[in-house]
Amino acid sequence: GGIFFGIDIAFTKVFAKGKNPVVYVFFQLVILTVLSFAYALPFEKDIAFSWEWTNLLILVFLGVGCTALCWLMRTDAIKNVSDVTCAVIMPMAAVIATFTSIIFKIEQFSWNVVAGGLIITLAIVISGVYDARIEKKQKMESEKIEEVVDNEENQCQ
Repeated sequence: GGIFFGIDIAFTKVFAKGKNPVVYVFFQLVILTVLSFAYALPFEKDIAFSWEWTNLLILVFLGVGCTALCWLMRTDAIKNVSDVTCAVIMPMAAVIATFTSIIFKIEQFSWNVVAGGLIITLAIVISGVYDARIEKKQKMESEKIEEVVDNEENQCQ
């Protein structure tokens, strides 16, 4: 799963650049829908379709509200931040969803969930500190180069 997640981030970063996120997400979701049905039809035993209005309302809420809008925001975010930042921050969605489902008593609390959330949070903090150190080092090096150039210009005059 992690390999496909990384491939998805890379493809989104490359193919969504300069494109309307709505169009990109629409095509992505259509492809996922077709692949899901292609998998479900031969492998799932009892696929039940229901035309009750409550089920259709839930389907619209889940399809549009919980999937399309979230993917739209995700695609826009991937277009505007670095690949490394995406790869580190995107797993927080699973942590937030898990803790939300625990609050609403859909999932059971376990220490494994807490440990996983802490590991993901720690990875984000370590990545942020590392990125800040790299930026600081690059800034110091560029300031030194500017200082050397200024000194050479002053000596030439």
